[in-house]
Amino acid sequence: MFLQGRAKRRAKAPAFERRKWSYIEVFTFINSSRINDLAVKLSKDKPGSRRYLGVYKKALSRLEKKLTEEDRRKYRETAKKWSEGKLPRNMQQE
Repeated sequence: MFLQGRAKRRAKAPAFERRKWSYIEVFTFINSSRINDLAVKLSKDKPGSRRYLGVYKKALSRLEKKLTEEDRRKYRETAKKWSEGKLPRNMQQE
């Protein structure tokens, strides 16, 4: 924008924005193999099939409902830590 003959400079946007993690995303990431196994068991089909994809959310919900409040608190703390700082080394892209 121009203002009285001078260019008004805008602040540069950061190149990368940190991701905001929710506790359910952290839970899903950490327990992906358990969720996958339960979805395969419920769908009685291979991963990636329509039936599998149809019950994946149900499998996630079943496992999430079994969490205690203490477990939920730990996942929330992890989500906050991942959102504010660096991810663990094994999750960072090479």
